[in-house]
Amino acid sequence: MAGWCFHVLQAALAATLCAASKLSCSEPACSDQHGLLQTVRRDHRKSMAGAHRRQLPGLGPGLEPPDGKTIFGIIPQDDQPPSVIAQRMREAGGMAPAGYTIFIEIPMRSGDRWRLQNFMSAAQLAPVVVSAEPFSNMSSLQLSDAQELAGYCRRYEEAGGAGCLLRYAHEMNGAWYPWCQRPSEFRSTFRMLAGAIHAITARSGMVWSVNEGSGYPFSGGAYNCQQGMSCFSEVDTNGDGVFDKFDDPYVPYYPGDDVVDWVGITVYSWGLQYPFGENQLPQDNYFVNRIRGNYVGPAGDYRSTPDFYLIYCSPQGGHSKPMMLTESSALYAVGAPFGGAASNMDIKRNWWMQVFGLTVCPPSSLCGGAEFPMLKGIMWFDVIKREGAAQNATVDWSVTQNTSMAQNFAQDVLNQPGGRARYMGLDELNEMRGCANDDVDNCAETKCCVSPGSTCYKKDDGWAACMASCVPGIDYSEPPQYQTPWSCEDLSEIQTCSADRVENCAETRCCISPGSTCYKKNDGWAACGSSCVPGIDFTEAPQYQSPWSCEVLSAPTVIPTAPPTTTPPIICSEDRVENCAESKCCTSSGSTCYKKDDNWATCMVSCVPGIDYTDPPQYQTPWSCEVLSTPTSIPTLPPTLPPTTAPTSPPVVCSEDRVENCGETRCCESSGSTCYKKDDGWATCMASCVPGIDYSEPPQYQTPWSCEVLSTPTSIPTLPPTLPPTTAPTSPPVVCSEDRVESCGETRCCASQGSTCYKKDDGWATCMASCVPGIDYTDPPQYQTPWSCEVLSPPPSIPTLPPTLPPTTPPTSPPVVCSEDRVENCGETRCCESSGSTCYKKDDGWATCMASCVPGIDYSEPPQYQTPWSCEVLSTPTSIPTLPPTLPPTTAPTSPPVVCSEDRVENCGEKRCCTSPGSTCYKKDDGWATCMASCVPGIDYSESPQYQTPWSCEVLSAPTAIPTLPPTLPPTTPPTPQPVVCSEDRVENCGETRCCTSPGSTCYKKDDGWATCMASCVPGIDYTDPPQYQTPWSCEVLR
Repeated sequence: MAGWCFHVLQAALAATLCAASKLSCSEPACSDQHGLLQTVRRDHRKSMAGAHRRQLPGLGPGLEPPDGKTIFGIIPQDDQPPSVIAQRMREAGGMAPAGYTIFIEIPMRSGDRWRLQNFMSAAQLAPVVVSAEPFSNMSSLQLSDAQELAGYCRRYEEAGGAGCLLRYAHEMNGAWYPWCQRPSEFRSTFRMLAGAIHAITARSGMVWSVNEGSGYPFSGGAYNCQQGMSCFSEVDTNGDGVFDKFDDPYVPYYPGDDVVDWVGITVYSWGLQYPFGENQLPQDNYFVNRIRGNYVGPAGDYRSTPDFYLIYCSPQGGHSKPMMLTESSALYAVGAPFGGAASNMDIKRNWWMQVFGLTVCPPSSLCGGAEFPMLKGIMWFDVIKREGAAQNATVDWSVTQNTSMAQNFAQDVLNQPGGRARYMGLDELNEMRGCANDDVDNCAETKCCVSPGSTCYKKDDGWAACMASCVPGIDYSEPPQYQTPWSCEDLSEIQTCSADRVENCAETRCCISPGSTCYKKNDGWAACGSSCVPGIDFTEAPQYQSPWSCEVLSAPTVIPTAPPTTTPPIICSEDRVENCAESKCCTSSGSTCYKKDDNWATCMVSCVPGIDYTDPPQYQTPWSCEVLSTPTSIPTLPPTLPPTTAPTSPPVVCSEDRVENCGETRCCESSGSTCYKKDDGWATCMASCVPGIDYSEPPQYQTPWSCEVLSTPTSIPTLPPTLPPTTAPTSPPVVCSEDRVESCGETRCCASQGSTCYKKDDGWATCMASCVPGIDYTDPPQYQTPWSCEVLSPPPSIPTLPPTLPPTTPPTSPPVVCSEDRVENCGETRCCESSGSTCYKKDDGWATCMASCVPGIDYSEPPQYQTPWSCEVLSTPTSIPTLPPTLPPTTAPTSPPVVCSEDRVENCGEKRCCTSPGSTCYKKDDGWATCMASCVPGIDYSESPQYQTPWSCEVLSAPTAIPTLPPTLPPTTPPTPQPVVCSEDRVENCGETRCCTSPGSTCYKKDDGWATCMASCVPGIDYTDPPQYQTPWSCEVLR
C-alpha cells in the first residue's frame, strides 16, 4: 500500500502524544469508504507521491515493516535523549529502539524548532514520530506552518534518517485538549499537513491517532462538543439528538484513506476504576478488549464501542491500514500514596505480556500475530511524571529508566524466540531499509549504517563507507589501488539551523524561524533575525555594541513583503541617537548628518575628524566627518560678509602626539615626531612606527599599523628656509636604517656595514646581514609572517669600490660573490663558492648551492621549509671553469661518458644518456628522470614513501648498448623485425615491438605507458596483476 512506510513512523509518533488520553475514533461519515475510497486512496496517493516518493528495500511506503514484523519504539523523557535510551537498552541485553517520539507545538515556536532539530540529531537516524499539538488554534494553521514542519522531515531524510511520521492533533476524539471534538477543523488541517509532507519528502508520512473509544464522549471534559455548537451534528453520528456512548468515536474524525498512512491508537492501563492512583494489576485481556470494543469491567460496559482494528486495519473493514500503538504503558504510583499491593515490576510485566502478545501465544510463535497481525508499531511511554488523572501522584510509566526493569523487559519480550522474530530494533530496521555494512558497502546514497556505532564517512564523490572513525587523508591500510584521500565528511550529519539572535549562524547559514535571515555582524558573529540595520544596535548589551555589516549569509525562509513605496517624514534622524546614513537629514535645526564610517553616521552641530573621546569607550573609533547633508543652520550665517583669503594652517592645526588624528593636518606639534598612518580611519604623531599590531595599545584598538608617513619629520622645518637650492643630495648616513628595528622600505639603505635592505611584505622591510625566504621563527610570534627577501638595496660594501676607476671590461663574478653551500640564496649569483657544487632552484623564492639535488621534498630540512625542490640547474658545476679558456673551438663534442648520468642517483632529464652500459634514461615526470635497466609505468613501491609518484617510463635516450653496433656498416634496407626483437609474454613492453615471441600470443595495450603479450585480454582491471599495477586494460590490439 502506497503509504505504509510513512504510516508506521507516524503511528509511532502519535502514540507518544497520547500518554494521558483515552479516546476512540471511528471511520468518516461517508458511504462506500470500504470499497471505492480504498481505490481512490491508492490512485490519489500514487499521483501525490510522484517520482520522488520511494520505498526502502524491505519496507513498504511510510516505513511500514513487512507482515510479521513490528517496530519497537520509545517515547523518551525530555531529559533522556534517544542515544541514551539506545545505549541503556543494549546494555540491558535487548535491542536499540527503532523509533522515537517527540511532542512539539504547531505552529512551531522557537523552542520547538530547537528541540526538534536536536532530537533528530540524537535519534540515530531511526524513524521519528512527531506528535504535533495545535494548542494555539487549530483553525489558524497556515500552509506555511505545514511546509516548515515538512522541511525538517525532508532534511532528516537527506541526512540518511529513516523519515518522520507526523502524528497531528492526537486523541482528537477526547475531551481534554483544545483541538478535541472539532471534526471538520481537524480533518481539513490534517489533510493540509498531509499534502505538505507527501509533497516534499520521500519516505515520511501521516499517523491518524485516536484515543481508544471506551468512555466516549468523555462527558464533563473541558472540550466536550455541546448541543447547539457547530460540531454537534457531526459527532451525533446516529442522529438521535444525543451525544453519548452510542455515537461512533472514530468515524467523524477520519480524514480519508488518501492522506492516512498509519492508524494509531492510545491504550493505557490506568487501573480498575476512577479516580486512578491505586497500584493494581491490569485486568485479563484488558488490552485486546479495549481495541476490539469488548470491554466490560468496574469502569463500565463499553461493548457499544466499535472494533477499531476490524474497521481500520483488517481487509473486512476496507481500509487495511497498518496499526501503531502510539502510546501505551501501565500505571504505577511511586510510593503507593493511594494503596495497592502490586509492585511496579508485576504491573509492568503483566502489561507488556498483554501488549506484546505474549499471553495469547507461546514464546516460540509470532507473538500476538494471530490477534493483531497489522499491529506494526508499538511506542512505549517511557516517562516518570505527575498525573492529574491519578490525583496528582507521581506515576512511573517507564521500562528503561530502571536497570532491573529494562533487563526483565529485554528478557521477557525482546530476547524470546517469538519476540526476536517479530519485534524490530534499530539494527534490523537499518538492515531492512538498505543501510550499508561496514567498509564493504557504499553508503553515499543511503547515508546510514547497519552497525551501531558506525558513521557514514565520505571519501570522495564516488565513495563513502561506514566506519567507527575516520582520519582525513590517505588510509595506507587500504589496498594500494584505493589509496586516495578521505575527506571524512559525515554524510549523516543533519543540517543544523540557528535560533533567532541567540545562536551564531555563521557556520549553519540557515535559520530555524520562518521569515528570518542570517545576517553577518563581523568575522566572528552572525545571527538570525527578521531584519538588520547596518551599524551599531543599541538594544544589545554594551559589551556587544559593535557595528553590524548586515551581509546576508542565507536567503530568508519566506519571501519578504515589498518595502513601502513612500518615504514618510519620520525618516529624518534625531541628534546622536539615530543613524542618519540612510535619511541624510536631521530633525533638529542647526544639525548636520556627519559620517563616522561605513556603518554609522549621526546628526550633530559640528564634527572634528578622528576619535571623539566623549564617545563611550567601546565606540571610540575615528570619525571621517564627511557631510551627508547640508547643515540646517547655514541660512542663518550673514549672507553679506565678503569672502576672505584662504587662511594658512595656524600652528594650532598641527596634531598632538598620540591623542589626535593627524590624517587631515599631516603635521605634528612635537619636534621630532612624524605623522604615521594606521589605516584609513586613523593616523597620529609619534617619534617612530613599527608596522603591524602595537600591543601597547588598549586591546580594542590593536589593529595593524601601516606606518605610511603622512608628513616629513617636524625637525626638517628647522633648516634655514633661505638656503639656496643644492644639487640633489645623496642619502646621508643618518637617513639609512638601523638593522632590524627600522623599516628601510623608504630609505633603501642600511646604517650597518655589510647589511642589506630585505623586503618582508608591502608593509615592512629591514636591514639584515642575510635573509631566508619564508617565516622567520625568531621573529616575535605576532610578526611571524613570510619574508619575500626581495633586495631593496645593494649590499653596502659595493660603494667602497673606488669610484674613479676607469671602466673595465665586464668582470666575471669574483669568488666572493658566489654563494655558500646551503646557507645563501644563489638565485641571483648563479655560482657557488664550493668546488663541485651546483646552484639548484627550489622555487621562485629560493635556490642554493649543493653537490646534488633530488626533485621533491627534502625531509632533512626544518619542517617549516619542507616544500618541493624543482632542482632546476641555475649554474653549471663550479668545476667546469677549470677547463683551459684559450682552447680553439672544436666541433660540437658528443657528450663524453663523464657527462652522462649515473644509475638512479642522478637526473638524466638534461643529459639524456647513461654512464652504465645497458641502462636507459627513463622519465618519471616533468621534474625527474634517471637511468635504469628497465622501467615499469606506475608507482615504484621500492622507492622511499615520499617519492612514490607514478613513472611515465618515457624513454629519453636510447639504451647505451646500441652504440656497440658497428658504425661503419653501409645503410641497408629497413630490416624486418627479427624474432629476438619481439617481446616476451607479460614481462616485456610490446608497445614498440608490437610482436610477441610466443606463438598464439597477441600484443594487448593497457594504457599509453604499457602493453604486453598475452594469450587473451579482458578490458578492465586484472586482479591477478600485482596490487600496485591494478589499473584498467584497454585491450587494444597492437600489431
